[in-house]
Amino acid sequence: MSALLEARGLSTWFPVGRRWQRQQLLKAVDAVDLDVRAGETLALVGESGSGKTTLGRTLLRLIEPTAGTIRFEGQDLLAMKGPALRTLRRRMQIVFQDPFASIDPRMSVGEIVAEGLVVHGIGNAAERAARVAEVLALVGLDGTLARRYPHALSGGQRQRIGIARALTLEPSFIVADEAVSSLDVSVQAQVLRVLAELRQRLALTMLFITHNLGVVRMIADRVVVMYLGRVVEVGPTAELFARPAHPYTRALLASVPVPDPTLRPELAGLQGELPSGIERPAGCVFRTRCPHAMPACAQELPALAEAGRDHRAACIRLQEIRHT
Repeated sequence: MSALLEARGLSTWFPVGRRWQRQQLLKAVDAVDLDVRAGETLALVGESGSGKTTLGRTLLRLIEPTAGTIRFEGQDLLAMKGPALRTLRRRMQIVFQDPFASIDPRMSVGEIVAEGLVVHGIGNAAERAARVAEVLALVGLDGTLARRYPHALSGGQRQRIGIARALTLEPSFIVADEAVSSLDVSVQAQVLRVLAELRQRLALTMLFITHNLGVVRMIADRVVVMYLGRVVEVGPTAELFARPAHPYTRALLASVPVPDPTLRPELAGLQGELPSGIERPAGCVFRTRCPHAMPACAQELPALAEAGRDHRAACIRLQEIRHT
């Protein structure tokens, strides 16, 4: 399967501190290589502060990267400017985390969903209204909602409006940034079902950013695990859940609540706090919390290595840990 989007050596660093002081760098995303294959749902997981949202927004050029390359549909995204970039942006959209904050309460649902059409000068008023009704139906909402305002809608309906807005311009790639995390569990299931159906019907490619591993298992074809700005593991969903290779992935899976209190996880859960992205540990970024850390881990920044078929992890003790 060919890659719709490719990132190589992608870094996004932010200066921290006042201008008259010595500024430090927050390395939110650091030297990330990533492929998003056409037609797949790729999950991006990790704790809060691991760089997931920054990476997703950098891939869309909502945040400009510090270094690296991004190719989308075979084109150099970072080299594009003006009308060419504007045209390409129609092909890549985002669904934001908070359905209450990401839509303008002063606009009607119809105006919100049609906003992209207006910005790109697509269609007349009647054609835009027809397109709004079409995408509302796609996300399971009645077309009469177009006349209503966000305050009259539930959280699940608002998130569907956010999805409809992203679909209006017929994108090939969508970044869903924690798109269900602020919703009740029952509503989460409904929205996830909508996303899964849309992916099949519209042949969408999706980067699904989340910290909920239960959701990942339901929706993703492959999983990328991030820790402190680095990719530490990537692999097919079933393989990664059955045979996690990196100690961090193992700890994340062990931290998932188990419904039966009499059952104990086989793997040790995650201990300690995420280090600062400004003063990161030398060598392996996970070593300060890793139960398998040894002195050599502080000397070497491990590269992703084969852990199975289409499965890679970044750990210098990968082979011995896999068999524990």
